[in-house]
Amino acid sequence: MLETNHDKLFDAFNLAVSATDVEVGKTYPIYGRITRILSDTPGCVIAEINNNMLLTMPIPNENGVTLLRQRCFDWGIFVAHITGRDEMVHGTCETVIFGKPGITH
Repeated sequence: MLETNHDKLFDAFNLAVSATDVEVGKTYPIYGRITRILSDTPGCVIAEINNNMLLTMPIPNENGVTLLRQRCFDWGIFVAHITGRDEMVHGTCETVIFGKPGITH
C-alpha cells in the first residue's frame, strides 16, 4: 500500500491512539484533527479523529455542525469519553478546543 504524506505526518507526530492506549469508561484529551465526518446530523454528529477514532458529538444545531465542518482539518483537543474499542477507538465528545483559525505551525 502506498504511504501518503498524510500518513507520514500522523506517524511522525505519533498522533494515533490505539485501542491498547485507552481504557473504556475513562476520559482523555486527544490532540489531533477531524479526518472525516461520517454523519453531520444535528444532535448526533459522528466524526473520525486521526484516522483511527470515532467520536459521537451532540452538536445541537446546524450552525454548530457548519462550524465543525469549517474547522474539519484544523488541529484541536478533543475531550473524549471512551465507550468501546475494536479496530478503532469509539467514544463521545462534548468539548472540542480549536486554535485560532488560519494559524499553522
